[in-house]
Amino acid sequence: MTTQELTLTEMEGPFPVLEINFPIAASGAVAVEGSAAGTLEAVSDELLFAGSIHPQLRTVLPFRVRFERQEHGYTALVHELDEYGVGDTRSDALEDLRSTLQELYLSLERDEARLSDHLRTVWSELKQHVIRTRL
Repeated sequence: MTTQELTLTEMEGPFPVLEINFPIAASGAVAVEGSAAGTLEAVSDELLFAGSIHPQLRTVLPFRVRFERQEHGYTALVHELDEYGVGDTRSDALEDLRSTLQELYLSLERDEARLSDHLRTVWSELKQHVIRTRL
């Protein structure tokens, strides 16, 4: 995984400008290439989320998350799974999405034998991103 790289550049007034070449959040989120990341003032509308969603599950392929500004906060969307989280801040929306992905994995795993064709497709896609590490 890419580590956070900080670069000190030209001085703007008394303060140096700090550029983040590959932003990585403590949650495991990293800005998507080609997004609006690059400086501390720019916040990406997309990121790759590879954070822990459950103590017994491991994310092996990051989820591409897109943030959308709503009237009263943000929505964090994973379009390929048609899942989302909401919150007052991007962090809150990402935490809600984490909880949603956890519930989705556990419920699809539990009901695997009874899934519709659509949910089998969702389950198959989800298992590409997340694996169970222990029962």
